[in-house]
Amino acid sequence: MYKPDRDAVEEIVASLKQSMSQSIEYLVPWFYSSMPDYYYFSTSRQERVEHLHAILTNRVLENKQTAILTSQDGSKTTYIASAQNPRIVSDLCRQLGSREVREGEITTSPDGLVLPASFTVDNPAGSSLDDPAAQKRVAEISAAGKADKVSVEEVKSLLARTRPAYLSKSADIRVLRHLLMLRRMANPRLCRAMAIDFDNTAYKETTRIQIGCRTRSRTETLLRIGRVLESFGVRILRGYADSFGEEGNESVYIVSLY
Repeated sequence: MYKPDRDAVEEIVASLKQSMSQSIEYLVPWFYSSMPDYYYFSTSRQERVEHLHAILTNRVLENKQTAILTSQDGSKTTYIASAQNPRIVSDLCRQLGSREVREGEITTSPDGLVLPASFTVDNPAGSSLDDPAAQKRVAEISAAGKADKVSVEEVKSLLARTRPAYLSKSADIRVLRHLLMLRRMANPRLCRAMAIDFDNTAYKETTRIQIGCRTRSRTETLLRIGRVLESFGVRILRGYADSFGEEGNESVYIVSLY
């Protein structure tokens, strides 16, 4: 067996340390100056460190590789990929295979270099509304929806159908958009299987597309949406998928894309 001498080993260690140090000194400032505000709103400090580590060790930027991170309990899978792939959304959905996505978040850096995408596949309980802070948020959301006659009970009913982290990661306006979409989907005179909203005025540089549907396969639905948008050359800067429980043998699903 080949055994390098001590000096050779120390030289390799020093070389690797220098290379990694240089990469870190470039990567960390670039990452924190490039990722948009909503990325920091929806990720913890530990998740950001894991994303940075994956970009560095898997050479995502240089070689357009895709890094895959899986939570300890297997309920959450995160892909760190190059956003320069025009079929990235459908490619990631295909990698999920038969796993049913309940929630998902996709973020693209404005320069189009990196795309963290996280998908949750567990079946969590609804948001807890026992603590005073959560109750205050419910009252604030109801007050913000006064023009649409949104009641406190209606907000509580929606939150009971979501994951525990939904309330802490969602701004009031986002919760209200979901609530109003679910209203439309529940009205048989307006909609049966699907409702779609387009908004070109809410943001200067993007269009918001919100799709509400009932589906037997959430992952297949994401794949089809990705394929349609990619066929028209639409670039997705960020996206969210949220599950709102089951109705019969179908899931109630809302996908928001920007």
